[in-house]
Amino acid sequence: MPKLNELDLPLPNQIVRAGHNTNQAIGYNYKSWQQFFNKRQLLCLGLLLEEILKIKDVNL
Repeated sequence: MPKLNELDLPLPNQIVRAGHNTNQAIGYNYKSWQQFFNKRQLLCLGLLLEEILKIKDVNL
């Protein structure tokens, strides 16, 4: 299985913005959405999203 750092996958890189549901996470020092997932989860999510983005039928 490929390693996460060997692939150029679409991964969440946005910062966690303050809000009603995110203030507690920010308090625990979460700064970006990637920090919510471990390497294996990021690899699986990235591979899944990569395949989803290849679907041409937007109604699917």
